Amino acid sequence: DYECGVICQMQFCGYFLVVADYINWAKAHGVMVGPGRGSAAGAMVAYAMGITELDPLEHGLIFERFLNPERVSLPDIDVDFDPDGRGRVLDYVGEKYGRDKVAQCVIYGTIKTKQALKDSARIMGYDFSVGDKITKALPPAQTGGKDIPLHDIFDPSAKRYAEAREFRELYDSDPDAKRITDEAMGIEGLIRQTGVHACATIMGSEPITNTSPLLERTDGTVTTTLEYHTCETLGLVKMDFLGLSNLTVIRDTLNNIEANGKERIDHTKIPLDDRPTYDLLSRGDTLGVFQLDSDGMRSLLKTLKPNNFNDISALIALYRPGPMDMDSHTNYAKRKNGLQKITPIHPEVAEPLKEVLDETYGLIVYQEQVMQIVQQLAGYTMGQADNIRRAMSKKKQYVIDAERQSFVYGDSERGIRGCVANGISEKVANEIYDEMSSFASYAFNKSHAACYAYVAFQTAYLKCHYPSEFMAALLTSVLDNTDKVIEYSGECARLGIKVLPPDVNVSGGGFTADENGQIRFGLNAVKNVGRNLIENVVRERRNTVSYTHLRAHETGRNLV
Repeated sequence: DYECGVICQMQFCGYFLVVADYINWAKAHGVMVGPGRGSAAGAMVAYAMGITELDPLEHGLIFERFLNPERVSLPDIDVDFDPDGRGRVLDYVGEKYGRDKVAQCVIYGTIKTKQALKDSARIMGYDFSVGDKITKALPPAQTGGKDIPLHDIFDPSAKRYAEAREFRELYDSDPDAKRITDEAMGIEGLIRQTGVHACATIMGSEPITNTSPLLERTDGTVTTTLEYHTCETLGLVKMDFLGLSNLTVIRDTLNNIEANGKERIDHTKIPLDDRPTYDLLSRGDTLGVFQLDSDGMRSLLKTLKPNNFNDISALIALYRPGPMDMDSHTNYAKRKNGLQKITPIHPEVAEPLKEVLDETYGLIVYQEQVMQIVQQLAGYTMGQADNIRRAMSKKKQYVIDAERQSFVYGDSERGIRGCVANGISEKVANEIYDEMSSFASYAFNKSHAACYAYVAFQTAYLKCHYPSEFMAALLTSVLDNTDKVIEYSGECARLGIKVLPPDVNVSGGGFTADENGQIRFGLNAVKNVGRNLIENVVRERRNTVSYTHLRAHETGRNLV
């Protein structure tokens, strides 16, 4: 009743109904849907409507992290779909709510540093090698492939100024480099092309053209001409339809299980206390398992030895740059296994925060814990606590500084008692606030971590109990990536699963598992063989016995 009241008060009812409609349509029509994403998994209403698949009460997820009366902007409910079915869901939404009321969002690609330099060199008549030489003098790109902007190269106050010394030396010593760079600085940042946003889709109760012009692309896709954040400020609603390839792997694994004559399982009812699955996780045998695939994560799993679902959720939350910089991931593993003493954030508040931090061995791992600490110690409402959490995570120092007074001494106008009124000394309250601010800057959304831990556990369970079916599905998902095919084929060998060579009379387009636990190489993974030919081969095979040589098979039909 409380959640429904807040949802209605915030005028969010229609949004919930629309999201539930297309999710339930997708499930009813064979499209795999993720268990949830982001803070929406904290809403019992979302769970009851089939929008999410994790019980927020069972997993300690908090509704107010998603929605509360104090929240200024309404949140999104992001949804993961099997990429193969995502287009079908978008088509359904267009048909149901009106093609003129649904459009994907445009993105504008701008001219980046390297492109600006190369374009300038080309337009000014220089050889390709000249532009290439200049771009090679740039500092290495940051994580994510982001180059330093040209203006930052010459701005001593810029963060990466020191890294660009080699480029500045070339600029000062080579007149051509100087001329090209000066020209490039004029076009850097200009719009180069349009694209389609990976997930954002705009929906309106009236034709979108009443608010934003639309653009029809050459492939027939209709997009807005305004970017999604601009559309939102104009009153249009953004829905996020994301594609998650691991859902395809789960779907294909379930199909492989059934194709081999085994009983099809319901992946949403996998027991979360399955001991063999935790044994697999503890061995670090997670190559191909969602979120737990990397070398570092597999090594951490061996140290952690997870034996419950909360461990997987915490692992996903901690295995990121911020927590790892402070060794929170290894501290969690050590504390769990008795290799490090569990110490409270301060002895004076050990008892009040026992229920909040015991789950994570005294460490602040989740954003929701920050909210609970503020509520427990200073008497904030969960809505007020979420505002502090947001300010800390986004490093809004002026808000953090202003809220310190309320946290320590209270604020009668907002009904906040404060730590001192609750028997906590001023010194300790300030120390806790400082530590909380530090941790909150990288603490993770527990609802999101739990949802992705659920997908991780599902894939681990399938790998544990149906290894050949899972590996066949996994190999099919990467058949265009030779390096991954080699890596996962090696994993098959380690697991004792034989990967048989491609056979024109047996192989399918993707990798297939047989009833003997072997995997047949997929024809689509064979280089320089067209997909259309392979589809024709597989289709023709259904009507005949077998091919005997390249030009003809037993019915006399040509193969090519």
